[in-house]
Amino acid sequence: MRDLVRGTLLTWIGAGAALLAAVVRGKVFAVSLGPAGVGTVAQLTSFTTLVGTVGALGLGSAIAQQLARFRGLQVRDDERRVVQTAVLISGLAGLALALCVVLGAGSLSRWLFGGDESLAWALQLLAIGVVFFSLGPNLQAVFSGYGAAYQSSVTDVATAVITVCAVLLVVPRFGLRGAVVTLVLVAAARAGIQTIGIARVEPAALRGFPSAVDRRAIRSILTTLLLIAAAGVALSVSDAGAQLYLRTRIIHLYGVESNGLYQAAFAAANQVLTNGMSFVSAIAFARVNSSPTRALRTQATNEAMRLALVISVLGTCALIALRDPYIHVLLSREFLPAREYFPLLAAGEALKQLALTVGMGILTTAGLRPWLLQGLLWCGLNAGFAIVVLPLGPWALPLPYSLAAAGQFSVSWWMMAHFDGFQMSHRNAVLIGGGTVVVVAFAWLSDSLGGLVTGALLLSAWLWFAIGEYRRPLWGRVRRALGLRDPEGTRGTGR
Repeated sequence: MRDLVRGTLLTWIGAGAALLAAVVRGKVFAVSLGPAGVGTVAQLTSFTTLVGTVGALGLGSAIAQQLARFRGLQVRDDERRVVQTAVLISGLAGLALALCVVLGAGSLSRWLFGGDESLAWALQLLAIGVVFFSLGPNLQAVFSGYGAAYQSSVTDVATAVITVCAVLLVVPRFGLRGAVVTLVLVAAARAGIQTIGIARVEPAALRGFPSAVDRRAIRSILTTLLLIAAAGVALSVSDAGAQLYLRTRIIHLYGVESNGLYQAAFAAANQVLTNGMSFVSAIAFARVNSSPTRALRTQATNEAMRLALVISVLGTCALIALRDPYIHVLLSREFLPAREYFPLLAAGEALKQLALTVGMGILTTAGLRPWLLQGLLWCGLNAGFAIVVLPLGPWALPLPYSLAAAGQFSVSWWMMAHFDGFQMSHRNAVLIGGGTVVVVAFAWLSDSLGGLVTGALLLSAWLWFAIGEYRRPLWGRVRRALGLRDPEGTRGTGR
């Protein structure tokens, strides 16, 4: 648990930089483009996410797993084969997808924007960056395989700086065209920084590229990568596809401006909760899948879940409490209708991340089929709720995502219990119930100062119970850092 917390804190440095960059980008977009422009960029970003996920072939988890295994066996040649094979294959896939985007730009524009073909130029411009969108996830997975949390954080910080500079210099002057250009520039810069980072972590990994991609790599390592990647494809592609379909449905029903309002709330929830739990999920995945017995897998899952619950509740309450300052300071008054979307989208994102945390042992215990079913379920729930719920009115925009996340969490829990006998700890069960009460209280009472104080008191009580046995060590460290008498009755030395 201690290593998990340490790795999470290290990664949050990069996540914090990414969050600040997203805040600056959101403010510039809001002022320069307005809700309609933000909605257009959000739809284009969702499209690039889907294309990049398809181009990456879902190899991320497989790359991390294979690299970790070969590092443990001290087989350096196979490490090189894994890295170079993954980079070559995803790069070629990206080139093929880029050609498809260029040729089908008009049709894609009509589908994405409710019959409007005038944005075909934007899709053709984005095609330049498809290779980088495809390479990015796999290069990041190499960091995970090498356990290079520090280098991953450095990459996030450098990318954040480049993002801020590009947005400030280009978007105010060139508007929507400038925003599209920044998407390509940032993706290319990130891929370059990741490549440099990999060379620093393991100089031999990319040496002589692609000399390590030989017949053996194609026949053995690539086959293994693709077999393991099937589960990753199911989750990542279905997630990106579901979001793109949901946004397309919003645009068709209520216009691109409504998608901009939806994006304002969704981006905040996604940045805080996804970045906050990304490293938790990655490290916990490795720990759960390396546990040899059912009891150890249950213990590892419960430990990861408790940390995930703390992050989820704190992040969701912060988003709800600060939504008005967020809109007024970091966006503009034009986005005030989006304040009603924050509670449900924040809760939905938290449930989705918890579902990933709970279900991370399914691949090892039950094989690929349940993972594939989970991916299809997530896509189907989003599409189904979008069809049924969205026509109720603009107020229902956050409901499909939140309802789908609740369903995904329930199914992940059931699958782990069914296939591996997972039993949620009593503490975690109580934390879920108490956390739900705290989040609902924040959402219900946050319009008044007294309500916020009441919600803060409830949150403090819940957090006190959540950290449990970690309270005494944490308090002891604080007292020693302040030079006060520690719990054992000795003066702190400050050393």
